[in-house]
Amino acid sequence: MIRTLTDRDFDAIHTAFLGAFSDYVIPMKPSADQLRSMFVRRGWVPELSLASFEGDVVTGFVINCVSGDQAYNTGTGTLPSHRRSGLARELMKRSMSLLSPRTYTLEVISTNEKAVALYRALGFEEVRKLDAWSLNGEWRTGDLACPDRQDCLSSTFHRETWFTSRPSWQ
Repeated sequence: MIRTLTDRDFDAIHTAFLGAFSDYVIPMKPSADQLRSMFVRRGWVPELSLASFEGDVVTGFVINCVSGDQAYNTGTGTLPSHRRSGLARELMKRSMSLLSPRTYTLEVISTNEKAVALYRALGFEEVRKLDAWSLNGEWRTGDLACPDRQDCLSSTFHRETWFTSRPSWQ
């Protein structure tokens, strides 16, 4: 059964998220608190998100976030046992209908060829490529013009007037 979500479904979504991304190219094993924080930070709207249920078990999901007339898919996943069944396609088609007429954006890792093919088949078009970078270890705050990390981030990196392109939803 496919239905929209409520906040009460979160624990089942967390379990499904861990299962769906258990073999993903990038390790994704967030705690329930980390996952909820990510969803909330990105603007999760449970009643505009969908999941497929077998009893109390979520077998597939699309987590949607909304800001005004913009919608963002912050996660689509299917349990390995339910892949290649058309479930992700059906969840996405229903999400697109549910979110219309909003602009619907998503990001996909280019090496995830099955997801790329699905999104293209549904009419999504690649509009840009994003590079993802990470820094492991301690920040060397002495090297920064702004030694207080949090103050530096809030005062420097959130200046939309500096952007030459629209930032990623994330």
